[in-house]
Amino acid sequence: MEQIKNKACLFVAEQASNIIGMCSCQALVSTAEAKVAKVGLVEDVVVDNAFRGNGVGKAMLQHMEQWAKQQGMTRLQLMADSTNSNAIDFYQSRDWQGTQLVTLKKSIS
Repeated sequence: MEQIKNKACLFVAEQASNIIGMCSCQALVSTAEAKVAKVGLVEDVVVDNAFRGNGVGKAMLQHMEQWAKQQGMTRLQLMADSTNSNAIDFYQSRDWQGTQLVTLKKSIS
C-alpha cells in the first residue's frame, strides 16, 4: 500500500476574520471491512451556535470529502455522542450511516 501523502487536515470557516467553525480529519489505514484501505477519521466538527443551519458544517464536510478523495481514501468515519440528536440528524441527512460498532476508550495518563 502506498503511503498516505497528507496525514491530517484542518478546515476552518471564517466570517469577518472570526472563526465560526472547524473540523479536522486524520488519515488512517483500516482493515475493518475485510480489506486494507486508506480511511479518514473526522473529528471536532464544530460550528458556532449563531451560525448553525446556514450551511457552514455542510460546506466544511464537503471540503473534507474532496480532500479525502484526493488522498485516495475510500471511507470517512466519525463518532458522535449518542445523545446529540441534532448532530446525528445532521450527519444522516448528508448520507452518513450508523454502524453497530461501540466506541471504547482507555486513559493512559
